[in-house]
Amino acid sequence: MPRKSLLVLTLILLAAAVSGCQEGVMQPQPRPPTAAATATEAPPTVAAAPRVLPDIHAEPWPEADNLFRGDPHWLGSDDAYSIDLGDGRVLWLFGDTFITYDARRSRQGALMIRNSIGVQTGYDPSIAEMDFYWPLIDYLPSSFFPERGNLWYWPGHGVRLDDRVIVFLMVVRKSIGGLGFATEGWAAARLTGIAGPPAEWELTWLDTPANDYGVLISGAALVSDGYVYVYGVQEPSHDIYLVRWPVAEVLADDLARPQWWTGAAWTAQQELTGLPAPLYTGGQTEFTVHYDPALQQYLGIQTVGFPQAELAFRLAPAATGAWSAATVFYRPEEYAIRDVMIYAAKAHPELMGAGADLILTYATNSLSQTSLLSDDRLYYPRFLKATYR
Repeated sequence: MPRKSLLVLTLILLAAAVSGCQEGVMQPQPRPPTAAATATEAPPTVAAAPRVLPDIHAEPWPEADNLFRGDPHWLGSDDAYSIDLGDGRVLWLFGDTFITYDARRSRQGALMIRNSIGVQTGYDPSIAEMDFYWPLIDYLPSSFFPERGNLWYWPGHGVRLDDRVIVFLMVVRKSIGGLGFATEGWAAARLTGIAGPPAEWELTWLDTPANDYGVLISGAALVSDGYVYVYGVQEPSHDIYLVRWPVAEVLADDLARPQWWTGAAWTAQQELTGLPAPLYTGGQTEFTVHYDPALQQYLGIQTVGFPQAELAFRLAPAATGAWSAATVFYRPEEYAIRDVMIYAAKAHPELMGAGADLILTYATNSLSQTSLLSDDRLYYPRFLKATYR
């Protein structure tokens, strides 16, 4: 099979793994950073109050979708985590990406790289500018986070700390049988020089401790109360966990002793006697969590269902929970497309526009390779504008 076909097949299998089967559904404007350290800082807890689930109304935002469709070479991707770089710029992290230098802009002859990035200028995606970036090695498009031997990387979320960005990633390898790939663990990278263009950024891999529980520390990330919090997912159960590090240790590139939330206290990984109880079940590999000032709660965004999926939210008074069950609030337009896959729903609280309380994205793909290569409706992240009622 040609290399391109193998890569496309891997892409299709990736989406299936990322989405995962769900066991039942019940399982405002951007806020400029108030702290110098990061735009993702949030209160560590919120006063307990009677939980009233909001009515979240979401609708497509085609004017913003154009942000992902204006580059002549970048022909679509998934993942689509975002990190506020400050000064009106936003870093986007993408997974498997179609790249072409053919004037026809067709995926039929495109190459696929394992990841790419983009830098958005302006917080309103309907009028912002986007510069996509991937390195060229021997004149060929290459992954921004480069492969190491037979391992490659799919970006998770990350945080900005002062003059750097810390990105958490899934480590993936090919496997025989099954879906054709397997997760190998998680990784973390430091990006410096972020005030300049991506071609001038310096990428440094950080040492990360493996865990014996199959938990990928690469989900939603935020900074609160002097700590970096990162949500993790156990494969293949999709149970969700939470770890943290003191900001001072992350700034020193020291991730050796992650602290796990055990339900009642924080415990260093080296002192765990077993896997703690999850924060909740029925999660996803890709999702976001942020503190929402309008709701005065932590808000989690994910999909439920497979291969068709709907967007759902969860609420909690603190990053540690207790988390509500997933409540569905939006069925994507692509739901009825034959062989469609819908996954990777995320919130982007640093973005603004159209009078929305919150900006969201989700990813689409297809179980049909023919559809993936030919249907231009698929495999570009889709924007939604959401309001609270």
